[in-house]
Amino acid sequence: MLPIPILLRLARRLEKLWEPKPEPLTRPERAWASLRTQLIEAESLRWRIEQATARRLDCAAASLKQELSTLLKVMGRRIDELRAHCDVPPTRAPDCCEWIRELRHLESEFGTVTVRWTDTVIRIVTEPIELKNVPLGPFAIEFDWTGGPSAIGSRAFEVKALKPNHPAGRSDVTHPHVEDDILCAGEAKDALDQAVADGRLVDAFQLVQSVLTNYNPHSAYVSLNEWDGSHCAQCGRRIRSDDASSCEGCDCELCDECGERCEGCEELRCGDCLESCDVCRERHCRGSLSTTGGRAVCSDCREVCSGCEASLSKDELDSDGRCPTCSSKEETDDPAPETDAAEAIPL
Repeated sequence: MLPIPILLRLARRLEKLWEPKPEPLTRPERAWASLRTQLIEAESLRWRIEQATARRLDCAAASLKQELSTLLKVMGRRIDELRAHCDVPPTRAPDCCEWIRELRHLESEFGTVTVRWTDTVIRIVTEPIELKNVPLGPFAIEFDWTGGPSAIGSRAFEVKALKPNHPAGRSDVTHPHVEDDILCAGEAKDALDQAVADGRLVDAFQLVQSVLTNYNPHSAYVSLNEWDGSHCAQCGRRIRSDDASSCEGCDCELCDECGERCEGCEELRCGDCLESCDVCRERHCRGSLSTTGGRAVCSDCREVCSGCEASLSKDELDSDGRCPTCSSKEETDDPAPETDAAEAIPL
């Protein structure tokens, strides 16, 4: 509970800020002066119309009547301005005693109320908030009183998460309706502005708390359905945790459109964990490829040489399944063709 000296000091400060300012007299005075001048001019036009009518100057009378009609419309607008000025009920701001009652009521509703004089802030802390099974933690609601009754209610408040649970990829959002500590009041904005203008701090704080404890999916910065989601490592699209897949090579998160299956082991991989076979060009994980002659080759594209039993890519073997070494060696080892004996005896 606020000590009496602090309570009195704050109440006097608020009373002074909310004290109604005297209405400026310049605008209604100008309207009265303009109306008096126009009334004299209207009387003159009326007399001239009567003279023109008496002399049967029909064209002149018609022109003067049109001029009088326009002048009367202008006079009507001046009269409406004066009526609006007189019809505004005098605003009555809360006095010091009412501010004391308001502040004590605020304490009874929210518990501890903190006053930060250097920041001109009145602060309360909510209970931990949970929306649709998403824990958001407690929030500090801070009201800056420097704007007085003319402050825009939603801008006079800052809402700060004390144990923030940010959605994936949005460190500036702490609540579906709070971005950069500023509340999006939605349908409560007009009521919040009026509560601040009237000095009804309890109502204003309750309205802010109501926005925090209720969820409107149509005005959310981040949907609660995506709150515990993540971003696809390949395309960057936000994905719900229920729809996310994980690369079995590097454990990064993938959407349902970016994951690929290895042609060898059929495990789900991201694009960075797959590599094309240099023979068939099919995408495989690195564990399904082996280096053969400086080339990455899958198991389907590897064969054993029928001569030396070396493992090579199948496009390096000849039609008999021999590697280039065995093929050239066999050609060298072939015996020379037999020469006809008759041809060998010299004549």
